[in-house]
Amino acid sequence: LGRRMVAGAPGPRRVTRVTALVHGLVGVPLGAAIAALARTESASPTWSFGFPRPLALALVLITGLALAATVVNLALRGRGAPFALALTRHLAGDELYSVCRNPMVAAGLGLLLSVGLLLGSGALVAWTLVLAAPAMIAFLKLYEERELELRFGDAYRAYRARTPFLMPRLRR
Repeated sequence: LGRRMVAGAPGPRRVTRVTALVHGLVGVPLGAAIAALARTESASPTWSFGFPRPLALALVLITGLALAATVVNLALRGRGAPFALALTRHLAGDELYSVCRNPMVAAGLGLLLSVGLLLGSGALVAWTLVLAAPAMIAFLKLYEERELELRFGDAYRAYRARTPFLMPRLRR
């Protein structure tokens, strides 16, 4: 629906409004579900398993820092903020965004998996892999890529052609 609303009249004001609406409709329920599941699982894990706590803690720290770094990278290079708080004014295609087009989502999913490992929660790990990851990927593919193409045109198409979607490509 958001994609159709943007395609109908792809002016900057409309794209900004529709993007804020779509991010709110997708992000708020997904974020609320993540918070509720994490709270429930921290109290009493479903499908609990053992995982080395120091390793899980290190993974939470690494993925949390990576997520924070993507937000800073987007703010400095794209002159915007995530979740349509302030749409980027420039295409952020360097630094972390040169490794993959969606490092924020990659780091966020990594953080969710790491928290699941830390809590020993098979339910949180499974929920991340079966529900959250496909929902985020569908959002990126069905809406965000088109929205970025409308805003940045050929520059985004060239960036999309040279940069992997979600799995980071490390430089040699």
